[in-house]
Amino acid sequence: DYTNKNGQKEVIELFGDYWHRGEDPQKKIDKYAKAGVSCLVIWESELYGSKASNTVQRIRDFHDSKCLETRVS
Repeated sequence: DYTNKNGQKEVIELFGDYWHRGEDPQKKIDKYAKAGVSCLVIWESELYGSKASNTVQRIRDFHDSKCLETRVS
């Protein structure tokens, strides 16, 4: 998912456990950062069971932190 609100660019990358196993998500985050885009990586396994509510909160925190940066700047 990608958003661009008031010049704040955000992307949420979903890593499939099978296809992305062994990958370092920080590399993807760093690549986006070079382009001026904030990135949150979520693993497939984080969408199920007890981890799901934590994942929803991580998404909210990620989005809210970007909105806060826009308001403070």
